[in-house]
Amino acid sequence: MPNRPSAKKHLKQTKKRTKKNNKLKRLFKEAKKDALEALENGADKEKIDEKIQAFQKRVDKAAEKGAIKDNKAARLLSRLQKKVQKQFSDEG
Repeated sequence: MPNRPSAKKHLKQTKKRTKKNNKLKRLFKEAKKDALEALENGADKEKIDEKIQAFQKRVDKAAEKGAIKDNKAARLLSRLQKKVQKQFSDEG
């Protein structure tokens, strides 16, 4: 346990930030799971687009708030887009 007032404050801030970051990460992971599930189940294109947009929104928000880095956000979006492109090019 910290002794100095500044260390106590820092610990309090760290706990608050960790909680916020974990929430943001959980939300975009849930959105990713939903998007992949819709893709695997062969949902219609509109539903898949809706899920992907929700995922993009969550990832961008997490990157904006600093929960994840910008490059990781771009990588996650790129990988999902690749899967979607592959899915629709195979069907076509």
